[in-house]
Amino acid sequence: MATRLKAYSPQRILDIGCGDGSGLLAILSILNSEEITILSLEENLECINITAQNLRSKGLKVSIINRMHVIPKTNNKYLLGVESGKLFETSSINLIESDILLSDDDLLSFLMSIQCFDAITIWLIGTHHLRNECENLFNLKIKSSFDYRLRVQNQVYVLADKLLRSGGVLQIIDRGEVPDTKLLREGILNAHKEQASVTDFEVSSLDYMIYDEPNVSQKITMQPSIGSSGRNPDLSRTAMICIESIKP
Repeated sequence: MATRLKAYSPQRILDIGCGDGSGLLAILSILNSEEITILSLEENLECINITAQNLRSKGLKVSIINRMHVIPKTNNKYLLGVESGKLFETSSINLIESDILLSDDDLLSFLMSIQCFDAITIWLIGTHHLRNECENLFNLKIKSSFDYRLRVQNQVYVLADKLLRSGGVLQIIDRGEVPDTKLLREGILNAHKEQASVTDFEVSSLDYMIYDEPNVSQKITMQPSIGSSGRNPDLSRTAMICIESIKP
């Protein structure tokens, strides 16, 4: 994933969902530049703390901006509150506690006020099961991991249209069925072209790499999602599927 990004030589990167920091470490290793600035938006504070620990163990300077708090409600529901006025770039790697699906004017104003990005990455997006109990998101009617991924990607297309420089790249990577036929590739590309239809983006390429799901205890497991055609995907083999869109 990071190797494909190298072709664009990005210096400023906006990352959506840092996970455990493995992706950020790969980007920094592959791009091998001391001039890179990364802003990563992550809703899960545990992921932020793990990422910071993993990056700092490599001698990297990392800033964390905590700005969200949980407001417990009845029946195991909760609300997410956001503190305003805390956003600024403090180092070359900034981990910002943010939920891309929330209405967050403070975050949008901040991102619009700083220098444009050369690349925006959203890799293997997933979430924890308690997200279904978040009252802020009830109006989105998210019923599955597929719904969640689609909502996040749709939001990122719109956000990237505002924040990328001309010629910048939006790189979306999913896990899924190996797209080794023309029909499967066209289906994926057409789906992303539909997502990008409300923006100026040109969906430029599809590439994939066959891989095996890691057998580890703490991870977001891949779950089959039935597309609009009603066809069940064949997950006897899996792939990382990379879709890249260029900002005109």
